[in-house]
Amino acid sequence: MTPDERQQSLTNARRACKQLVEYAAGEPVAIAREDIACLLFEFTRLDEKEQAQIKAGRSGGKLGAKHGVKGGRPKKKA
Repeated sequence: MTPDERQQSLTNARRACKQLVEYAAGEPVAIAREDIACLLFEFTRLDEKEQAQIKAGRSGGKLGAKHGVKGGRPKKKA
């Protein structure tokens, strides 16, 4: 996905979220199908990425000490 496509996709997802919030509040809203489709696509993409990380043994975010990776400088060998 190019940076321009990514930016457009995120803009559409934000617009769809705002429309859904207004709809849930009972306000009359003209919901664009392409915005909702984009929102669902973005959520699906993020979920697939997270599921792949979980399968690979990573739970998203930085790996902690429980995975054997503490970070920092390596210890000097004597």
